[in-house]
Amino acid sequence: MAVSDFLEDTVSQLPALQLLQKVGYRDSASKIIFEALIVQASIGIPSGPRIPFRRSVLIQQVLAYLQQVEKNRRTAKQFKATFCEEQHPQLRGKEVDHMLSEMVSLKILDEKNGIYQPAAKGWEFIESPRIFSNLAPTPVETSIVDADTGRVIARVNSLDHNSNGVRIAGKSYKLLRAENSKRLLVRIDGSHPVTPLYDRRSISYAFDVGVAIASLFDIPNTRIVYFRSGDSMTVFTWLGKLQNVAIAKSLKKSFPNAEASSFSIRISKISADSIIPALHLAIDQFSTSNPFSTAQIGGIVDLGPNFSILSPEMKKRSSEDWLDAVFLKNWCEHLQSADEVSSTDELGKLLIQLAVR
Repeated sequence: MAVSDFLEDTVSQLPALQLLQKVGYRDSASKIIFEALIVQASIGIPSGPRIPFRRSVLIQQVLAYLQQVEKNRRTAKQFKATFCEEQHPQLRGKEVDHMLSEMVSLKILDEKNGIYQPAAKGWEFIESPRIFSNLAPTPVETSIVDADTGRVIARVNSLDHNSNGVRIAGKSYKLLRAENSKRLLVRIDGSHPVTPLYDRRSISYAFDVGVAIASLFDIPNTRIVYFRSGDSMTVFTWLGKLQNVAIAKSLKKSFPNAEASSFSIRISKISADSIIPALHLAIDQFSTSNPFSTAQIGGIVDLGPNFSILSPEMKKRSSEDWLDAVFLKNWCEHLQSADEVSSTDELGKLLIQLAVR
């Protein structure tokens, strides 16, 4: 059954879609997102995936706490009483133990006979502006400047200085010299394949945005909608980028080209009847494996300002904390049907634009 059969009357009356009929589809996805959030704000966002306590934030909070207490020292039991019982009930005692051990290994804390106090690096942290913020600092970027025109071609987070060239926006440039630490001169030349790393300016859309759009379209959480493109289907979960990345990574075991966006997952060579069973199988696998063990999710969620200084094992745990397998299993168990939307009708055109967000 086509989803347009049950959405046509409702969707055609939406003010946003009435506006789009007049102004066309340029940036119409943004208009839909904006209107969906306004409407949803009036009725409230339903409960979504659990948001974990960010382990790297505990570094700042432990040091700020030690700065204030008498003699600047505390036991693990005192830390747990403060952080687990008073400030963060969702934080478990073993997680505090892990972070205290981590801070000792990083030489941020000294520990003797079960008593913790700031080490030299810890005092440096306390006396710096970092002690006042749970937000990551604005990254220092390098401006790539055309030596002939003086025009800034790009602002990048980092690039491979072992290479003598870089490729930006499809054009190859030879690295000339650095004017200073923040400006690098280049000139069009050669066929260099290396691309720079860019800083992500914004976090991807999350569950609350997706559920607001689905609500605006009157799509219940029991129904999947999708559109076809070649041998692929773009399946709208409305779960947000983080949850879709988890599902897509698990789907890759059966569908190697599965790719997540904020509101949907593109799956190649799958039949309509297989969509919901494939989602069930992917989510069931979370009971034995965590997709965030290896997935890079720093550009999707805020892992905290001190994530970069954590050990590899603690970075892994910090990423794994963001998987809410119980929520995803419950969501999947409610699914009842998957309905195709024609890519040529108004809803289909909107879905195509939302699929790349």
